[in-house]
Amino acid sequence: MGSKGLRSRDNWQAPSGIKAEAAEKNFLDIFTKHFEGTDFRIRAKPREFKDVYSQIKLHETVLADIYNPEDQKWIHGVIPDYAIDNVKTKKPFTSK
Repeated sequence: MGSKGLRSRDNWQAPSGIKAEAAEKNFLDIFTKHFEGTDFRIRAKPREFKDVYSQIKLHETVLADIYNPEDQKWIHGVIPDYAIDNVKTKKPFTSK
């Protein structure tokens, strides 16, 4: 598709991003209000899992089977949108 054709296409990313951001804010607002007067709070963008994959030590046979660059100082992993903490115990909520 040429440049002219691309310019005339609908841009779905911008409106979708705005709707997703509004939905996340609504989610946060509802839980914040729901947790008022309780021992729980909700935190946006928790970082506990930011390096969950880069910190796992793989067995030598696994390392031999995959591409393994010299410099492994990257950060990736699971970054959930929210975390729920028990403010009384100062511990994150878990289902265990």
